[in-house]
Amino acid sequence: VFVSGLETAALILDTDYLTVIGADSNASVIDPLGDSSLNGLYGIFADTQIGLNVKNVGIQGARRGIFFTNVDSSTIQGDSFNMLYHGIVMTAGSDTNTISGNQFTYASTNGIDLQNCQGHTISNNLLTNGALNGLSLTTASNHTISGNTFSNNAGYGVNMASGSDTNTISGNTASSNSSIGIYLTACLNNTISGNTVQSNGSQGITLN
Repeated sequence: VFVSGLETAALILDTDYLTVIGADSNASVIDPLGDSSLNGLYGIFADTQIGLNVKNVGIQGARRGIFFTNVDSSTIQGDSFNMLYHGIVMTAGSDTNTISGNQFTYASTNGIDLQNCQGHTISNNLLTNGALNGLSLTTASNHTISGNTFSNNAGYGVNMASGSDTNTISGNTASSNSSIGIYLTACLNNTISGNTVQSNGSQGITLN
């Protein structure tokens, strides 16, 4: 489906309160036509909607599995993301969304990438074997990040940078990542508690 310019998506959610529910993430798979190296190839795309729900689907073969820009109060739950450049990207004021109970494997960069957004709940996800970071935040604040597992990623388990303030990171596991388990730089007023951080290639937790 044509988005704009050189951008295409297998599925565009262009109406508020739409729900996409699959049988399960193995049986209901979204695999868009095209080369996943193309910058504008999305599995699911939404722009300026509220109240979306994406549940129990698998997404593979896209540059970005789910791309939300200025999308609020939506839920991504029980999905699987495999062999993508990014699993989920939320940007441009995508606020108060829930990302819960998903699996991310073999992302070429970040499993979840949050940019210029706030107020998400990121819980009980598995982010493993990525070529960069499990979770990346840039100017992303007031998020609750709990109960997730970040393991065997080639960069950081969690990378929080550049004005990502007042987040809570609790009850997560960051293990066997090639660099640092949880890394914060140029951030303020974050709470880190009750996490299991072990067997990472460099430090467990670094505040810079």
